[in-house]
Amino acid sequence: MGIEGVLRIFRGQTSTDPRPNKALRPKLYRQHLSDYPDLQLLCNIAEHGVVPHWCSTSERAGVRPVPQNYPSAEKVATVVTHRLVTEYYRGRCILANSSALSEEPAFHSSAFALVPKKDIPLDQDGRIIHDLSAPPGDSINEATNTDWTPDARWDPYSSLADRVLELRRQYPDATIYALGADIAEAFLHVPVYSNHASAFGGTIPRSQTGIVSGTAVFGWTASPGTLPSSEKLPAIANERAHPTS
Repeated sequence: MGIEGVLRIFRGQTSTDPRPNKALRPKLYRQHLSDYPDLQLLCNIAEHGVVPHWCSTSERAGVRPVPQNYPSAEKVATVVTHRLVTEYYRGRCILANSSALSEEPAFHSSAFALVPKKDIPLDQDGRIIHDLSAPPGDSINEATNTDWTPDARWDPYSSLADRVLELRRQYPDATIYALGADIAEAFLHVPVYSNHASAFGGTIPRSQTGIVSGTAVFGWTASPGTLPSSEKLPAIANERAHPTS
């Protein structure tokens, strides 16, 4: 069955509903985003997940040594373990014995690090970094063909004020709400095609447990180009389907 088969079962993917993230709804997007230029890409991601483009498929094959995690992750292993296991319970990754994962020819393990999150001490909490840029010459980021990655088109900060003013003109008596989100958290909602998930592996500190992410993790060089397609547009589709009265 391998990583691909286990991940498909874990995410509830079937022949009748292959969506890796059930919150993404391609039928809704086709109905309400017909004028969006990257509609087909958006729907493909929703239906099957992001398909990475590699510089060379042969470079992705072969067993690689599992790297050591960074000292920051090893020192506070309980914090890193808690955050990674939380992602497992959220259905965003799978866990297995490290040696079993390493037997898969395309499994690629990258090291974890932990950096401060605001002013919280690291022994209490922190932000996990999955270092997909290491090691030099054999990293997932270097193996990714960015020529095929969609351009990330970001709106300036002023667009937030423009949006508030636009809504105030349209709905002068309505209450306006703003939804904030952690950008690193947002990437975790973008699924990766199950056949390529083995590229995003790692090892839980101080354990023999390996992890495989099923999402376009923060730190992957292709993630910024896929995020606008999979995060902002579904919200617009929902807004068009249920306009404010």
